[in-house]
Amino acid sequence: LGGGNDKDYNELNMIYTAKVKPVKGLQFTVNYNRTQRKTAQTKYIPYYEQASNAEVTIGTFKRSELTKANNNYSRNLFNVVGQYNLSVKNHNLDVLAGFETIETFNDNYSVHGYDLSKNEPIVDLLDPVTVTVDASKNEYAIMSFFGRLSYDYAGRYLVELNFRRDGSSVFAKGYR
Repeated sequence: LGGGNDKDYNELNMIYTAKVKPVKGLQFTVNYNRTQRKTAQTKYIPYYEQASNAEVTIGTFKRSELTKANNNYSRNLFNVVGQYNLSVKNHNLDVLAGFETIETFNDNYSVHGYDLSKNEPIVDLLDPVTVTVDASKNEYAIMSFFGRLSYDYAGRYLVELNFRRDGSSVFAKGYR
């Protein structure tokens, strides 16, 4: 009478990290992360046979459905962090500075349906009783600078300063 259901899901995650220590007390760390995801779904379950006469109850199954959905998503993350530690007698200094950027892309579309009639082809330019089509596409990016300066004397007295500045493509120009 009817049936069908296909689902496909693929995801790829890659992470690369490199650490470099060029001199004593100084370390740089570089990270790159890529995520890519693709999903697809197809569903077609029409069992249709509806009696044309209200008195006939044989074959009154009607359930019908049509679904088609795709999504493509990707995300890139890149950051660089440098850290420097220096200790002289009871004086300890720690300096950290970094940069990070994240880019995200998303692309969707879907077609829904429900009580599709016997009209074939199934979506003959829409509305065999409520079919909707949706689509969206967006991309955005975030960029950040950050830092920290820490000083302590003999592990007892601590002074710390933190800094962070973020920008985003989501905001209007001039406010990013």
